[in-house]
Amino acid sequence: MDDRSSVETCRWARLTVRLPYPHWMESEDKPWSCLRDQEPRPLEDTAVCHGCPRWEPRHLPLAKP
Repeated sequence: MDDRSSVETCRWARLTVRLPYPHWMESEDKPWSCLRDQEPRPLEDTAVCHGCPRWEPRHLPLAKP
């Protein structure tokens, strides 16, 4: 399994609890959501991110010294 294409490293993945109402209400059962489409899509299983053709790397801001 390629850890580089995981839900944690995808540009489009967000913690569902951080989404606006009413989307965050699904966070207990579906902790991650995909924002690639127009509407957030809570993920039933994050294993779908491994090998997803729409996966893009998340670019984190550099830490300031």
